[in-house]
Amino acid sequence: MKAKSLIISGFLAVTFLMLPVGEAFSQRGQNMSRQGTGISELCATIPNITEEQRSQLSQLRTEHQRKMHSFRDQVDANRTQHRELMKSENVDMGAINALQNERKTIRSQMEQKFQEHNQNVRSLLTEEQRAVFDSAEKGGIGLGVNQPAQFGNRNANIQRAMSRLK
Repeated sequence: MKAKSLIISGFLAVTFLMLPVGEAFSQRGQNMSRQGTGISELCATIPNITEEQRSQLSQLRTEHQRKMHSFRDQVDANRTQHRELMKSENVDMGAINALQNERKTIRSQMEQKFQEHNQNVRSLLTEEQRAVFDSAEKGGIGLGVNQPAQFGNRNANIQRAMSRLK
């Protein structure tokens, strides 16, 4: 009887201890966010970055984030309109298709700005720094681009890139 009650107590204790773990795994983690990880985290681990480069990279990042935020707002507004049209009594397929085309155009502009930002960052780096930057996987613009890098361990990716240079 004592052994049975001890087993039940132990089982209950383990169950209650595991509840917070399940909660933690059900939450969206940092690497599962909308933006993912990207160039700013990568630049933080590039070797021999000077203070001047850090300052310039920070300015570039701030400007880039402002542009991307504006694009994301446009995409969100477009999605809202799309949802409203899809729920309407008389669905206007022409308007729905126009909204989809508009969203594709915005995403294309986002990708162009992302590539432009990449090149601006590269222009601030030395040859050695550029080699690390170019060989590391980048997370993209938060639209599902390059997902393995988004969900992977960023520091491990950087270390792999640096080891390839040696």
